[in-house]
Amino acid sequence: MSVLGAHLFATIFTMSERGEEIGRRIGVLGAQINSATAELVRLSGELEEDSAWYGVGMRTCAHWLSINIGANVWTGGEILRVARAHLPSGQARAGS
Repeated sequence: MSVLGAHLFATIFTMSERGEEIGRRIGVLGAQINSATAELVRLSGELEEDSAWYGVGMRTCAHWLSINIGANVWTGGEILRVARAHLPSGQARAGS
């Protein structure tokens, strides 16, 4: 790489201190979101396994999730699909 190329690379890919701080905070938030999502999936699997979601007007566990986490029914179903795929029956309670 030429000196000019190295200078351009450094100029383009060097963040300001504020940019580095924002980037660090975004990384921390991303980690927290991923951790919370994993817990949401695990707890949703437990909820479905125990039929704890069942109540007046609730058609499915995905329906319960849609109401209680502010997502649509499809998203609730996807959360449960992942929970079922990663938490064999009975493992949800054993892992708590």
